[in-house]
Amino acid sequence: MPRAKAVTSSPSSTKGHSLSSAFGLGSSSSSSSSSSASVDTSFTFICYDMGRREHANLSYRFYLSDYTVYLITFNVLHFSANRIQYWAQQIVNLTNNSPFAKIIIVGTSADEPSFTPELEAEIQTEVDKKVASVFKNSFVALHFISLKSLKGIPELKQLIEDSDADMHPIISEHWIELYEFIKLMRTAGEKQTDFDTFKRWMSNVGISMLETPLILRYLQSRGVVFYAPSLVSYDTIQLSLDSQIVLDASVLVDISFQLSSLRNHLTYRPTIDSNELLRSFSDVTLSSSDILPIFEHHKLVHPLSSSSKISYYFPSVLQSESPEEEIRDVWPLVLPYNMMEHGRVFSFTTRPFDFLSKLITKLLSVRNIQGRVFWKHGSILTLNGQIAFIQFDKTHTQLCVSVRYPLPDGASSSSSSSPVVIQRTRSSSSESENLSDDLTVSYNEQPGGCFLSLIMEIVELHLELQNIHTRKQIPCTHCLKLRELNRQPFLFSYLECIRAVISGIPYVCCYHLSVPSHKIQIADLAPDCSFASVPIIDFG
Repeated sequence: MPRAKAVTSSPSSTKGHSLSSAFGLGSSSSSSSSSSASVDTSFTFICYDMGRREHANLSYRFYLSDYTVYLITFNVLHFSANRIQYWAQQIVNLTNNSPFAKIIIVGTSADEPSFTPELEAEIQTEVDKKVASVFKNSFVALHFISLKSLKGIPELKQLIEDSDADMHPIISEHWIELYEFIKLMRTAGEKQTDFDTFKRWMSNVGISMLETPLILRYLQSRGVVFYAPSLVSYDTIQLSLDSQIVLDASVLVDISFQLSSLRNHLTYRPTIDSNELLRSFSDVTLSSSDILPIFEHHKLVHPLSSSSKISYYFPSVLQSESPEEEIRDVWPLVLPYNMMEHGRVFSFTTRPFDFLSKLITKLLSVRNIQGRVFWKHGSILTLNGQIAFIQFDKTHTQLCVSVRYPLPDGASSSSSSSPVVIQRTRSSSSESENLSDDLTVSYNEQPGGCFLSLIMEIVELHLELQNIHTRKQIPCTHCLKLRELNRQPFLFSYLECIRAVISGIPYVCCYHLSVPSHKIQIADLAPDCSFASVPIIDFG
């Protein structure tokens, strides 16, 4: 049975009007009429309200599954294209860009006098630009309704049924019997079972053991069961008989709530090994070997590849607000006089999903990199005396990277450090979505080696793997060296610097400087652009 899920993109209420009654449904599910009696057009509405509690936002990922029609709802008088785009991107990424996850954007309160044809056209234009053109495989339509007058409701029902038409693979009746039995067990209070019991359930309804991988993947794709997906492929299965299969997502929601209690602990050390994590959940019957692969599948945790013992990075439960006091202890507001600073700013057209988490995970896996301060949208890392400040600016959709490093003895502030040498190793895996996990980054430690080069290499790598296009800018080093509080440095275009170097021009102009000559040497601004640190062989 396909499911339709409603996601509210704004905190606006529906003023007490029932979505179920508007569709002529019961409290959870019903059947809608259709012109074809041979087609089962029944569907279940599942609506989630996180109560605007931040820690509850961890749990919605467990409910995003394939073979589902998603309704992203918003009040037409409080339209935000960015919020709708955010939820569309969450759905697309967490369903692994499934062609069977369909998105219908629904504007409510369409009978309000303020909802004019001009406003409707404006909303349509923004949705076409930020959703329809970006998520072509998933986007179905933008539709307007009123729960008060029922305007547009019949047409929305038809949209859901039409979207659902492609979601009916031919399956055995025995699979449906198992699905109904699991629903019955869940109603009876059964929230999880071991793999041995699950196989007996399969046998009782006449499902062959050879079908085990297929039925497990089928049920998980519909959000019916949860298990360690890395242990199950289309033709093999590595689950042990006592491995737990979760039947009710509320079990995972409870665990995610307990994870939020670790927030203060994770500000300074956001990595936890599996044994330490298990001790944090005294009343949970699942083992860490059951929990962590499920959380990893839903992108709530990321394993660290270079750790001597199995450990995980937990960005999902970090606090949203940056811990200013802890940050200033490591990264003063004004650049110290014995240090130099270089940086990069990446501007995204859309908010990238899980990009920062993947970047920090890869950096923490590199030898000698240490984490100092962490929060949901940034972190401060150190490498051999160099300090990196990495933060994602949600307002401007920018990734900001700055690195400070001590000046060599006797060096002026215009001296720039030489970059490290990077080697990139690609896995032979053909599955592009797994490439980022198979990439390794190493470097040659040199005196004054630039931490920024290492970070930029990993950033560019992930941008390439995820096919993300950005606009790259370089903060003016002279503005930073003025050491003026609250002064924003001028941002040079990276392309501008490259063109200048190609043209043989060694400088670019900073228009924040109130002096006749505002030329900044590219060798000082961006050594990687000018090849300032590349040794020259003297054949004389």
